[in-house]
Amino acid sequence: PICVILFKAFSGRTPYMGKDLADILGMHLSSPIPRLSSVLPDAPEMLDDIISKALAKDKIDRFQSVSELQAALQQLDV
Repeated sequence: PICVILFKAFSGRTPYMGKDLADILGMHLSSPIPRLSSVLPDAPEMLDDIISKALAKDKIDRFQSVSELQAALQQLDV
């Protein structure tokens, strides 16, 4: 998904890192979503919030469309 691509584009890694696929899938199910700032401490807070919202586990908490995500990204002052 685009949210994982965004996380990786800014941090250089995927949100979950594990020893194997089963470990990573387990993290997807039970671990909190890592904040971009946990990997990239200098990340702008707004970007951190946007990526966290895009990665939200509950569909209702995510952006409801790509255009909504695009509008949020356009608000960034970088």
